[in-house]
Amino acid sequence: TLKERQRLLPYWNTLWWAASAEPSEAGLPIVRPLWLTYGAGADGGDGDAPTNATAAAEELQELLSMEFSWTLGADLLVRPIVTEERERVQGAGGGTPTYLPGPAASAVWFSVATGARLAGGGWHDVPTPLNTTAVFQRGGSIIPRRRRVRRSALMAVWDPISLEVAPDAAAHASGRLLLDDGESVLSVGGAALLRLAFACDAAGGAAGSDGGVQRVSVDAATG
Repeated sequence: TLKERQRLLPYWNTLWWAASAEPSEAGLPIVRPLWLTYGAGADGGDGDAPTNATAAAEELQELLSMEFSWTLGADLLVRPIVTEERERVQGAGGGTPTYLPGPAASAVWFSVATGARLAGGGWHDVPTPLNTTAVFQRGGSIIPRRRRVRRSALMAVWDPISLEVAPDAAAHASGRLLLDDGESVLSVGGAALLRLAFACDAAGGAAGSDGGVQRVSVDAATG
């Protein structure tokens, strides 16, 4: 929805910057088919690419058949419903499946709508009412977003930013964020750009850590 796009503008801006400035992502599209993000030789940003050649080939063939799922960057997977009058993205044997990539033994995904933890490397039956699009956050990622929806991006420049922390199977997560003033025309290497990197390690049993998605609020600087 348009509101969700506005909330995710910090993430979109970071992806645009990475596509133009990060050598490992230069030229990559922001919206990607699953095979490009998680196909043979790709690790989706979590270092979990299949090491077995046969398993990698099988995974690639599976991903090549995914015509309707796509990723926003490497950390958000979207599975819209494209069949008339269907309210569930159904698993094997029930119609259109949702496939979450990655090694079954270690890959973790979280439903953005419900926070449910789902294993990668398999199919899932996901309820999708008319007001919901099936979106999943990769375990091991930190997604920046604004909870407050404004009528324009300029009005939201000084609003707090939430970091959605989705731990992987080892309770680790990392992410990044690019900030600017929302007005200036800046070069990629401009000093007015603020580049931030985040990391989280909940393996030691940090307070509030239950293996689910955690939210951290970051207030914008006023100086």
